[in-house]
Amino acid sequence: MNSNAPKKIKGQVLLLAVALLPIVVGIGALVTDLGVLYLTKSELQTAAEQGALAGCHDLNGGHPSPANAYSNGIIYAKKSPGKVSDTVAATVTYTETQKSVKVVTSRAINLFFAPIWGKESNTLSASATARLTPASGIPPGAPPFVIKAPTDIIWQGGPQGDSYSQPYYMKKTPTKAQEFTYVNGVFKNPTSFDAYLDLLADGYSKPVNLSTVMYHIGPATAGETAVNSFASRLTAGGNQDILQAKAGDPRLMLIPVVQTLSTSTSTWDYSTRNMKIIGFVGFWFDSINKGKLTGYGSNRYYLDFVVTGRFVRVALPTGTGNVVPGQQWYGVGNVQLVE
Repeated sequence: MNSNAPKKIKGQVLLLAVALLPIVVGIGALVTDLGVLYLTKSELQTAAEQGALAGCHDLNGGHPSPANAYSNGIIYAKKSPGKVSDTVAATVTYTETQKSVKVVTSRAINLFFAPIWGKESNTLSASATARLTPASGIPPGAPPFVIKAPTDIIWQGGPQGDSYSQPYYMKKTPTKAQEFTYVNGVFKNPTSFDAYLDLLADGYSKPVNLSTVMYHIGPATAGETAVNSFASRLTAGGNQDILQAKAGDPRLMLIPVVQTLSTSTSTWDYSTRNMKIIGFVGFWFDSINKGKLTGYGSNRYYLDFVVTGRFVRVALPTGTGNVVPGQQWYGVGNVQLVE
């Protein structure tokens, strides 16, 4: 028996271990560096998304600002898990058909073990795009009427500096620019007149979306009790500042928009013809002219009843509504990541 065999085997194992050591170290280095790269990429992606979302929120609300969207897109991308030293670029698109913020952020990473193979550092980047899109649903509070969105809407507080100066007038018979009519409707069938008065004062108690059925109950009419119920919104308390307009304010009406207004002169017929909702618009209720009696009695129309207000873009609660491809933009929007 060869007494030197165990020593020979031990020597071979030692040589094998020495030979494998660089491979083991290399694998460990690779795993360590890959972990750092993965974590950094994840942080950059989160930072880019929070920057895009923060910037896009500045395109919504009653006072949209592309300038703020740009600066906040960068500022929020540098907040944790982003870093102040990160390189961040923001692109703001603000047109009638697209409102979005794209944020690209990058960071140079010093690697731990890769320099062994001549790789000192690596630069990682991530991008995210948030878009402001029409809402297909609104929270409770919709009034019991619909409109056809005027073609000459000037969104108040917009980047052109109109600063909420342009009033619009909702009336029975519009005759000039910045005037529009409406059609009375209800969200349930049947309903009582008292229930209709409650809807005028408080709005519908449930969310409304594009599938909600509205029933025609009359043309653009305004009886004395109905006008008084509607006017109570002006003294209902809550936010009175249009610059802070948000869903739930009594003076803010999120009005359903239909493609074509019903021309029927029938009342309380519960027809759904031309009552298909295609969008929503925010209208800030400034004042009301209750009109005067015209000899028909208090239960007949106030022919010169006029509501004065201003169209605003409104920030909806998170998660309200879903985007409908191709839906026309009317002002009420959702902010969501699209890339």
